[in-house]
Amino acid sequence: MLYSYMCTIKEMRERLRSLSESLIDLAAESIQNIDVEEDIIDLNRSQLYEDGIDSKSKKLHTYRSNHYRDYKYEIRSREITDLFLTGQFQRNFYIKIDGSEYGFSSTDYKTQKLIDNYGENIFGLTEQNKINAHYIFRPILLEKIRIKLQL
Repeated sequence: MLYSYMCTIKEMRERLRSLSESLIDLAAESIQNIDVEEDIIDLNRSQLYEDGIDSKSKKLHTYRSNHYRDYKYEIRSREITDLFLTGQFQRNFYIKIDGSEYGFSSTDYKTQKLIDNYGENIFGLTEQNKINAHYIFRPILLEKIRIKLQL
């Protein structure tokens, strides 16, 4: 014998249909949460700064200027192309969402020059960091789903 219920099967089916129609929007809202967005952007920054790799896990080619490469070595004591000097380029990273896809860019004036020199893959996440990004925004998304389903 049932004593109480959250909703009828018909009501739940309607909630699920509604969720299906809005899932992409809920995911986008979850990513755009200020803390979540910054944490995901930090994954892209870390790939460049710590590892010197692009979104395909490929090492960035060395700096073209020997003088600049030597200068960077003096600063960081390691030979890694990190696309970081003043930090302005990486500080200006942002996530852009287009439908069901999201990508990265920077508002810094050097952005196009860096893309021309190092390729578009300076923006984006490695396969491992894509998994890490899902762990970052999943709790927010699940909460939005719970609210949408009225659970």
